[in-house]
Amino acid sequence: MASSSGADPDPWLSLQQGAAYAQCHEATLRRLIRAKLLRYARVGVGRRTIRLRRSWIDEALIASTTPIEVR
Repeated sequence: MASSSGADPDPWLSLQQGAAYAQCHEATLRRLIRAKLLRYARVGVGRRTIRLRRSWIDEALIASTTPIEVR
């Protein structure tokens, strides 16, 4: 049950909201989902709507990046 004492620190996001949060295109998140690098949930009738958590997006982006060393 959701707490009424404040905002959820890890809210559910739509694919569009997740892309805005990650500052990337929705297609990028879809590719991460297909590659099984990004966790997601399907909700609604027919389970067609994708929902993401901010923490899941952060984990996927960290796992799929290549660190660049600054010289």
